[in-house]
Amino acid sequence: MDDQMDAHQTRDKLIEDLSQLCNLDRDAIIDNALMLLGFAVTEIIGGRIIASVNESQKIYKEVKIPAFNNVDPSAESIPTYRH
Repeated sequence: MDDQMDAHQTRDKLIEDLSQLCNLDRDAIIDNALMLLGFAVTEIIGGRIIASVNESQKIYKEVKIPAFNNVDPSAESIPTYRH
């Protein structure tokens, strides 16, 4: 039970920190996170990888999260996601 409580506290603190850094309320932070995840999953379905790019040094770093490993690359699309 303590681990679950710690996870919730960590999540709440992350949302609070992001709210301050981005000057957005909690709901907007969650909406933006879901939009970014929707975009990423759509890109993975399209055969692309998600990466952070340092253009000046021509270095990229692949972004890996558990959700990306579960995406079915043969899926057609996410019906509720539009970009």
